[in-house]
Amino acid sequence: MTSDLRNRLLLLLVLPLCVLALLGAWMDYRSADEAASRHDQRLLRLLPALADSVLARGADEGDTPVWLLAPPVEDFLRHSNYTSYSVRDLSGRLLLGDEWVHGAVPATLEPEFHSVEFGGVTYRVAVQRGRTGAGELVVALADGTDPRQQWAQHLLLRVLLPNLVLVAAAALAIHWAVRRAFKPLVDLAAAVERRSPRDLSAIDEAASPSEVRPLVHSLNRLFTLVNAQAESQRRFVADAAHQLRTPLAGLQAQVEAWAMLARSGIKTVDGVPDSRPNRPPGQYRKAVSAITLGASEIEKLRDATRRTSQLAHQLLALSRADARSLDGQTMQRVDLRELCENMLEMFL
Repeated sequence: MTSDLRNRLLLLLVLPLCVLALLGAWMDYRSADEAASRHDQRLLRLLPALADSVLARGADEGDTPVWLLAPPVEDFLRHSNYTSYSVRDLSGRLLLGDEWVHGAVPATLEPEFHSVEFGGVTYRVAVQRGRTGAGELVVALADGTDPRQQWAQHLLLRVLLPNLVLVAAAALAIHWAVRRAFKPLVDLAAAVERRSPRDLSAIDEAASPSEVRPLVHSLNRLFTLVNAQAESQRRFVADAAHQLRTPLAGLQAQVEAWAMLARSGIKTVDGVPDSRPNRPPGQYRKAVSAITLGASEIEKLRDATRRTSQLAHQLLALSRADARSLDGQTMQRVDLRELCENMLEMFL
């Protein structure tokens, strides 16, 4: 029982920790997602500046257009080694930038976002179709510092693993604390187990923690009731032995007296030996084989057996009454006033 209670308490404490760990991971992801959204908005703001960097067409068909990076785009490219760009015509031919920064030509002027894996780094790419000094072109910016991608890459090391270690350490600490908290209850159970069946003395409540004292108080009350019932049974047995001893002793003495008279061959008349002398041997043999009791002897025997039978019936009734009183009955509160009124209505 104690083990089940301990396991239940551990489950109730560790389960919320696991939920909190998952909630923390979800909040981390939400934070990374919000940072990634801000990152997308930054790329979106730089796309028009990149389009404005293309000033005019090249001198010949297929030549590189005239371009000059706008300061915001130049600052963006210098900020990190994991940034790049590309400028393509509507057919997808690369005009400026890196070849790997590519994407499908947008059908509308709305910007599009996707991810590209290059050199072991996941880049967030923003692509937009727009008008430039060289005509309608497709510009793209790539950034490998996307917080969402970094969060996904380092999910195990930075989120899940620390949370698992934290939950495991908390579970061990909770297990130790629960064992310490349940030690008084375990000691109490061991103390009760070590007692002999006849030891119904009260348990020291002062030595128990305050949380366990109601249980100890209830146990002491139960021990007191059981001890009182056992004492009542012992008194009942002693009283029964005492009450039965007197009539049985009288009956035994009377029967032994008659047996002695039977062995001596003397006939009794109302309990007094017959004084007629010198009866023939045949009469002696008849007297030895049978005793003729007088009316007073029969009445004494009847009275003794009646007293014994009556006493046995009384003891049996007392035993049944004690047994009924020992039966556990559900105790409940009653309205004493209503009870008295009902009793008066029954007798009036």
